[in-house]
Amino acid sequence: KKFAVVEFLKENTVEAVPSSWIIEDKRGKQLCYWPDNMSGVEIKNYVKVSHIPDGGWPRYTVKILARCNTYKKAKRKAGEAETLSCLETTDAGEPDDEVAAGRSQDSNASSSTHGRETLPAPLPGRLGRASSQASFRADHPLEPGKQRMRTEPQHVTSQQGLLDSGDESSASAEVLEHTTTPSETHLLKIVLEVRAQNRHIEQQNRELLSTVGQVLRHLVAVEQCQEARPEEQARPDVPELFEMPISTMEEFWAADKRLRNPTDRALLEGQLLSLGESTSLPRVIQDMVGRLLSKGVQERFSLLGQRSKLSFRSTNMCSVIIGAIRARVPSCVVEAAEKKLSRYLSGAPDREGGRARRVQKKSLPVVAQEAPASLAPSLDEELDPWDKVVHPA
Repeated sequence: KKFAVVEFLKENTVEAVPSSWIIEDKRGKQLCYWPDNMSGVEIKNYVKVSHIPDGGWPRYTVKILARCNTYKKAKRKAGEAETLSCLETTDAGEPDDEVAAGRSQDSNASSSTHGRETLPAPLPGRLGRASSQASFRADHPLEPGKQRMRTEPQHVTSQQGLLDSGDESSASAEVLEHTTTPSETHLLKIVLEVRAQNRHIEQQNRELLSTVGQVLRHLVAVEQCQEARPEEQARPDVPELFEMPISTMEEFWAADKRLRNPTDRALLEGQLLSLGESTSLPRVIQDMVGRLLSKGVQERFSLLGQRSKLSFRSTNMCSVIIGAIRARVPSCVVEAAEKKLSRYLSGAPDREGGRARRVQKKSLPVVAQEAPASLAPSLDEELDPWDKVVHPA
């Protein structure tokens, strides 16, 4: 028989092991090799393939309960031994695995406990506690009811064994594959959400560090100009960084006027390139335009000035943004960048809760009431404040 069901006497556990792991000492006592410093999955694989025992493995005193031809039968008998007081010592008269495969549905339903396969647990002896536990049980005998509870075998689920193996990638795949309970699925979702939040926080920290470094370099340049010798005082002043976000149209036209200067254009392009690290075109436009222009300013523009809006393509700001986008994404052409930029500007009203307010407004019941003529708003009150902004020449 290739496999045997043994009871580890001191450890009070029952396991299926290869017959090659069982030896007999000079006094006729039966001993069994058991690998140490291994996870449950590794031990199970060793047992299935009848791995040749290593001479350095620890040996434990065992009692052979049964012998079987296959690992499946030995594992089933080990499960029976955990719950029954007696066990047949041979598998004679039992159907072979090939015959039993035709009735796998009935046999699996009866032999599977709680719907999951258990793995062999590392014995207490590998942690150096076998002798102390044995002596403690000898000095403090348990009551029959408690002794029966102590004889239940230790089980290690496939998830625990994989986590002990140290291979994170294979462990994640096996855990997802063997997860069956709603609580485990919920915990996995929480872990994935926390990882996504951590990546987002790390991205924000990198952007903040980049901005701080840019400000520090600007301060160093200013200090160097202040400490320059008299003959160096005639040098041009260090250009001022562009304030982000631009929240009013007055600020926008002032910044657009500054961009006529090549130095300021290069400065703004450098600021835009420091925002984010993505190379995806939609994400790059969101990082740059979303940080540079506020929602109110974005709503005033469309790429070509359609629907009574201002033309964004005709501004100096547009050419600088397109240049920064192509510097971040070298494979992007001007037409593709303008197309994505036009789509981003058209979606400005739905940002910052705009879509939710619009949907809520449509869902409210419309009551047609005629307002008194005295309560009609004046012409000045009907005008959008943005309509009063005069485009500079």
